Amino acid sequence: MACSILHDPHVTFKVWIHKHRSRYRKSSPSPCANFSSRPIAVAILSLLVEFIRGHLMKKLPHRLYRIACSICHNLLCYQTKHKIRLDFDWKQLWSALLSLLQFVLNLDSNVLSPALGLELMQKILEIFNFCILHGDSFLQAADVYDDLYYELIRMHGLFENVYEHGLSHSTSMHPELKLLAANVVLQVGNIRSIVNHFNAKIAAFTAANSLSSLTENQVLAVVRENYDSLTLRVHETLDIPDEYLEQTDDPLFDTLVDTVVKQTRKDCLDTSLELQSFFHELSVIH
Repeated sequence: MACSILHDPHVTFKVWIHKHRSRYRKSSPSPCANFSSRPIAVAILSLLVEFIRGHLMKKLPHRLYRIACSICHNLLCYQTKHKIRLDFDWKQLWSALLSLLQFVLNLDSNVLSPALGLELMQKILEIFNFCILHGDSFLQAADVYDDLYYELIRMHGLFENVYEHGLSHSTSMHPELKLLAANVVLQVGNIRSIVNHFNAKIAAFTAANSLSSLTENQVLAVVRENYDSLTLRVHETLDIPDEYLEQTDDPLFDTLVDTVVKQTRKDCLDTSLELQSFFHELSVIH
């Protein structure tokens, strides 16, 4: 029922999402200029993108990132099941997830334990695998699917490093760590197949046309022409939504709700005091 309301095109909301400032993104002169009404699921996905981008810190809030990835995965499961194609910029999500994957991979083991790092990597890779295997059910058009493959090919070095990282822990003496590493290696398998398949096609096209490098459009053209010969592994449980872990998630959500309530009360009080001061000044003037 909840997911139905979130995706209902007739039940739209205007949600103003604060966007983290960075030197890589030009700030809009009018934040509300494109403040349009849309299904709440789009706002949630946009919020997830901003959260992922805005909290890449040494003391990584890995539990929140795990929940964020689970929320994203569950939304995609619903969209796939009901063939819902949201008007959403999926490249923003992929870019954010790639940044997170790179950040987690580079974190020192003294900051984030290998087990927690591998667990988060697995969740990120599951989302990419979901988009690869089920993207035709929820992405708006074929060219969006092409863009996904382009990003995977472009970031092939990152995925190869993730694969090597998983392999390095796959012989661990700790059963939990060994299992997580095996899952990461399994999840990155399709991406490596895509990279190897299309890189060979790109190399052949480059040689046949005596080119030193290809433009983005040329790479996309090679991708479109060579889908049929690509072989991927099917992950049968990917479209099953993540379960809510009451024992571990309840305390975290209780803390979050308590923090939000306290901050909201404080903000309301501060606003009230400011208004009282403002009206007092007006009364003095008049």
